[in-house]
Amino acid sequence: MCFESLTVFFSDESSGFGPVFEEQPVDTIYPEESPEDKIIMNCRTRANPPATYRWRLDNTEIVIGNDDHYSLMGGNLVISFPDKSKHAGNYSCLASNEYGTLVSQKASVQFGYLDMFSSDERQAVYVKEGQGAVLLCAPPPHFPEDLSFRWMLNEFPEFILLDKRRFVSQTTGNLYISTVRASDSGNYSCFVSSPSIAKSVFSKFIPLVPIAERSLRKYPADIKVKSADTYTLLGQNVTLECFQCPNNHSEHLSSRIVTSQPSNHPEYLRNLSLSSDATKITLAPSNADISVGESTRMECAASHDPSLDLTFIWSLDARAIDFDQDREHYERKTAGTSSSELLISNTQLRHAGRYSCTAQTPVDNVTVSAELVVRGPPGPPGGVRVDGVMTSSVRVTWSHGTDNLSPISKYSVQYRDVRQEWRDASTSPVNVEGNAEMSSVINLTPWTEYEFRVIATNTLGTGPPSDPSPTITTREARPVVAPSEIGGGGGTSRELTITWTPVQPQYYYGSNFGYIIAFKPHKEWVIIESMRIFCATSAVQSWMLLISISFDWPEGQPNGVLYTTVKQSIDLPMKKGDYLVEVRAHSEGGDGAVAQVRIAGKTTFTLDVNEHNPTSTSNHMIMHNEDSKKK
Repeated sequence: MCFESLTVFFSDESSGFGPVFEEQPVDTIYPEESPEDKIIMNCRTRANPPATYRWRLDNTEIVIGNDDHYSLMGGNLVISFPDKSKHAGNYSCLASNEYGTLVSQKASVQFGYLDMFSSDERQAVYVKEGQGAVLLCAPPPHFPEDLSFRWMLNEFPEFILLDKRRFVSQTTGNLYISTVRASDSGNYSCFVSSPSIAKSVFSKFIPLVPIAERSLRKYPADIKVKSADTYTLLGQNVTLECFQCPNNHSEHLSSRIVTSQPSNHPEYLRNLSLSSDATKITLAPSNADISVGESTRMECAASHDPSLDLTFIWSLDARAIDFDQDREHYERKTAGTSSSELLISNTQLRHAGRYSCTAQTPVDNVTVSAELVVRGPPGPPGGVRVDGVMTSSVRVTWSHGTDNLSPISKYSVQYRDVRQEWRDASTSPVNVEGNAEMSSVINLTPWTEYEFRVIATNTLGTGPPSDPSPTITTREARPVVAPSEIGGGGGTSRELTITWTPVQPQYYYGSNFGYIIAFKPHKEWVIIESMRIFCATSAVQSWMLLISISFDWPEGQPNGVLYTTVKQSIDLPMKKGDYLVEVRAHSEGGDGAVAQVRIAGKTTFTLDVNEHNPTSTSNHMIMHNEDSKKK
């Protein structure tokens, strides 16, 4: 019941309150070569009474003391001499007191490393002057991936300066030189740093040898190195690097004009320039405010150079929308080549956020944004707990959940026991207002285990229920219903059989439940020290000694005999005559109501029930002679 579960209650500090996090564990990368021999995962809460702390690793509770590697320092978890095979994973902190348990966010422990470069010598790279070149870094195995790359020239720490000719990819580490010059000659080494583990390594030196040509040739621009295929998970960002080796020998395009002219005609030469109009947004999407289940649309249009292709990209909170995966809610329509329309259908709370429209051409792009507000039913209340437990009522308290931009108008309380589904509870007051954080639940059954939950409602609907409260048991009470279907009659010689329908467990109302049977024979009391017991299906049970208890009859009548049993029928050796039998239930909560029947000799009982409820949970049977009553 958490949130991976929150079961915490907030209240005034003088009356106690559940845990509130002041510090939670965070993701940790432990260098495998670290001189430190421990990892500390922090966890600190404010609570009254003070919280106790437990920790989980990958949803399995850590037993402190069974493992020498784990210890607690306050609420902090200390991992001594960390071992990658044992201690890598996701950790969470659990803080508990009598008001509930709070579970922290998950924090990972990972082991970082950066291996050394191979000791093999690197081959020299020969490049003609004026051409482009690439020097491969090939970084060694490492974790995590956040490496930074630089290149050294000839010796440490002479790092090359990047300019328009030289570029270092921060994805592969490769060094690109667009136009090799004689001055580029030297020995190059790739220098790799891992900021996460504060470690750096560098490769063997790679000789770069420029080859001079007698006449300088002009080479067309070209991509010199084809990048490897890139794989990524759906929804993640990916960076693709492109480094071009340009021809730096010309800055203008020239065109010779050739027409039918005389042989001695002059030649005309004109300079041409390449230009394009910048892309501009002409229609931006508008902010929208809707409710869950409604639909809306956003429009976007742009002006651009007609010689360039224009595409529109829609994103939510900086993540591109996948129209195939989420086609149930998103649809994109294009009107011509200069506008796009985003349709959002059956909107849910998760669709709220900042929507961006990006108009993109091969040479530039421009982005505009709009906010979508989605109002909906409230979220689940938190910190549900129960106190003030009585025989048939309790007090339920909770804390407000999110209202999802529409005020909460009312709360509903539900309950269930171990055998039932969730049902609406009877509360006092009947209507629980939206600003309430407490309600009394009434009309409960004594000595019954219950769980409770709370549901919030606003004008837009009813939200999901809260996590169930801890299980409580209502107090014991005397049974209020009498046994039903009391019957019987003559048994074997000088025996009288008395039977009744057993009481359902939910009506016991207390522990140590049983039946009390009392009777009075004709003229005088007969104390029977043993009797044959039958079950409800008349199966014969072994003889059972019953306890004789004094019982005061009303109206000054003499004492009878009282028997207790947990069975559903008994055999009583008796004389012939008329008897009055009373059967009632009893438990630790007290004696229950009486069911009464008249027995004539050995004939079947005629039921004369003096009861409060025929489905009572325990039976008390009292027998006495009718003739004695008439006297």
